[in-house]
Amino acid sequence: MNSKQISVALVGAGDFGVHYLNHLSINSQARIIGVADKSEEVRNRISFTHQIPVFENLETLLKEQKPMALIICTPPAAHIDDLKLAVLHKIPTLLEKPVVANRAGLDYLRSLSQDSRSLITPAHLSRYLESVKLLRAHLKNKPIKLINAWRFVPEERLNIHGHDHPALSAMIHDLDLVQTVQPLDIRRIHVEYSRSRRELLHPDSVVVSIKTQSDTIVVIGNSWCLPSSNRYVEAILEIVTDSEKITLRTPGDSLVFSGRDGDRFPAPELGLSHYSQGGGAFGLQLDSFLRSITDEIPREISLDEAIETLEIAIQISELSP
Repeated sequence: MNSKQISVALVGAGDFGVHYLNHLSINSQARIIGVADKSEEVRNRISFTHQIPVFENLETLLKEQKPMALIICTPPAAHIDDLKLAVLHKIPTLLEKPVVANRAGLDYLRSLSQDSRSLITPAHLSRYLESVKLLRAHLKNKPIKLINAWRFVPEERLNIHGHDHPALSAMIHDLDLVQTVQPLDIRRIHVEYSRSRRELLHPDSVVVSIKTQSDTIVVIGNSWCLPSSNRYVEAILEIVTDSEKITLRTPGDSLVFSGRDGDRFPAPELGLSHYSQGGGAFGLQLDSFLRSITDEIPREISLDEAIETLEIAIQISELSP
């Protein structure tokens, strides 16, 4: 074992957790010492393919293992119990979004001391896209007139995420992304929503209009309408300033700066399915999290920022029951 490696435990190795597992397995900074998942089928598969210890839950894992870092990517409603254990054991944790699923969870986050908050790194994959970094630098100190953010998700993924309101399962990504370029200090908010099938627990299409204190208009729309799951998601972000319109499409399509001198096209790579170390936003996020533990580099996003967008997402869910 490399003395500089970080021992990492993973909680939740399903839909999204498997990507963390695959990236961790080839990351020279990390050594996976255990995976917790409530599914016996998942545990058996991981034990066979990765030859690492598996556990039914985090509590059991922590009785046998002492990880230096933890990654939580269970369903949002399950985050809070695992997070409380991580805070109790003072383990630096990368926590998938939404970091919690309701106001009770939000109240818990707000009750944490600053030392405990500093243990938690909210996942925010878009922050690690090269195109988003270029976009943020380009827009620094520039007034923004209008932001449109649209996200389309395969309909079949409702089977996985349909128990969560789309404001928390999908729109939270757009809120976080918008917040990176424009503070969402809300002056007014309006929500429209619809259900394509009566039996759905939550709306599967939601559109939110926000007027900020600085007079920026923000429109965010989500719909679970893609007929095929060939793509994990299709998303577009459009930003209008006094002098240009900027378009960002993800995953892995293009960032377009359309100005008076023509168009420029820097191209990002989301990096969900490409496991080359350091390649893609997913790998970069993991590298950054691990380095924040060993090298004490600043985190890309703080828990305080995640709390801000989570508050808005919960407000939207309450306005579109």
